[in-house]
Amino acid sequence: MSYTTGAWLLGGKFGYATGNKADDGVNGRGIGNGVNVKGFRPLGVDGAHIFGEWLEILGKSDVDGTGSIQGPTSPGENGIFDRFGQMRFTLKAEYKYLDALTFEGAAGAVWTTENTGCPASVRVGSITGPCGGSLTSAGTPAFNFTGGSTYVGTEVVAGFRYTILPGLTWTPRFSWAFLDDAWQSNNRSVQDAWVLINRMIYVF
Repeated sequence: MSYTTGAWLLGGKFGYATGNKADDGVNGRGIGNGVNVKGFRPLGVDGAHIFGEWLEILGKSDVDGTGSIQGPTSPGENGIFDRFGQMRFTLKAEYKYLDALTFEGAAGAVWTTENTGCPASVRVGSITGPCGGSLTSAGTPAFNFTGGSTYVGTEVVAGFRYTILPGLTWTPRFSWAFLDDAWQSNNRSVQDAWVLINRMIYVF
């Protein structure tokens, strides 16, 4: 949804995707509740869902991603936070200061639709067994979500677009994400994230 008044362009976006509970045994191993896979899944690693537009860290990042479409590192690209679903609300504003210069910014909040936790599909032995699956570089289970939360975080973005010449645009952006307990794994504290992006885009 967008609205234009004078030099201002205002927009809003809401997205909701169902997901599975951590105890859902979607892979048929007999561990957890035997249910079907719920929620949106990307059809390929080269695509990205429009849910994540306007944000960089919790979004899909315009032009080039700051994360990987594999796993929960780019929920804006996946359209889902791992298997736990996703709900997001994002606002943006643009102000056309000159014909060649537009200031822009966005802010959005993201939640999962189910509490995060170690998925039944990687539990070892039983639903109360240790969390298995792939490991991090520190040797800890990569999917051992311990926050038990649905709040992923809030991101604020600011930048501008400057048209240097027809087809050539400079679009630097700064983004700060206040990450919350949905990201917590292996009982470690969650830290905020930030990114400074300096893009030069040529369209021909």
